[in-house]
Amino acid sequence: MKKSYQFLLVILVFALILAACSPASPSSPQPTADLSVAENNPLVFEGNLMPINTMVVNFFTSGVVAEVLVKEGQAVSRNQVLARLVIAPELETNLRRAQQELLLAQQAVDKLDDNAAVELAQTQLSVIQLSDALNTAQENYKNDSTSENEAIQALAQAKLEQAEERLLLLSSKGFDPALEAAAQASVTSAQATLASAEAAFKATDLHAPFDGTITNLNLQIGQQITPAFPVLILADFSNWVIKTDNLTEVNVVNINVDQAVKVVLDALPDLTLTGTVTQINLQSEEKRGDVTYTVTISINENDPRMRWGMTGAVQFAR
Repeated sequence: MKKSYQFLLVILVFALILAACSPASPSSPQPTADLSVAENNPLVFEGNLMPINTMVVNFFTSGVVAEVLVKEGQAVSRNQVLARLVIAPELETNLRRAQQELLLAQQAVDKLDDNAAVELAQTQLSVIQLSDALNTAQENYKNDSTSENEAIQALAQAKLEQAEERLLLLSSKGFDPALEAAAQASVTSAQATLASAEAAFKATDLHAPFDGTITNLNLQIGQQITPAFPVLILADFSNWVIKTDNLTEVNVVNINVDQAVKVVLDALPDLTLTGTVTQINLQSEEKRGDVTYTVTISINENDPRMRWGMTGAVQFAR
């Protein structure tokens, strides 16, 4: 019995040695990723539909609402008056005062031309009189060469030269340049004052900055308004854009401006929209622990069922 057990043990050891020495069978090939398929797969991200242009509109001055001239959903044109504030009495007073000051300043400039002809004639007469006075002084000094007559002659000569310089200036300029500069400075100052008064007066009217549709209207007659208060949002629904803000730094390098895009809105799965990339933000944001970039796509189509804020799948072809 002991010999049989030893014989079986020897056979088992021999079998193990043979197994260890036998050549290894070739390993099965490991599956590899099909890179061609990965390269052809489009990049798909979620985005939100937005009007092509939006703006929060507010007054530039404080006051009480006098009129609300639009309603929610109304289409408006650029520069159309949307609402008005009560005009404070001091605004009207300042405007009238500024208008009067400008009128007076302009009249002063106009008088320069009117007075120039009179002053020119007076100066011409003065030159003639001073010339006669100099001739007389010279004759007296010739007849009596006293120091007193010499001083009189010198004074007459100086007065004549001064008058002749004045006459030359008036003949070429028409009026005194110093007076002209002062008058023009008054006009410039009055114009600036009037522009400021007009701007304050016009600020009581709220104008549409572009063609669009009134949304988020938050205004009532009698309401107290401050410049920072958002009165409404004006939106241009003539075209649409979709923005996606979850492209990571790894994805965004594969996106280019003018790249073709397809969009399918979650609410309109039967509608496939096309568009092109118009902007890739230069500044990144950190979201969900990733560095991301916002990409804006201009949509080529328009559909009455499209709504601001709808979500959709944005497909960038590789």
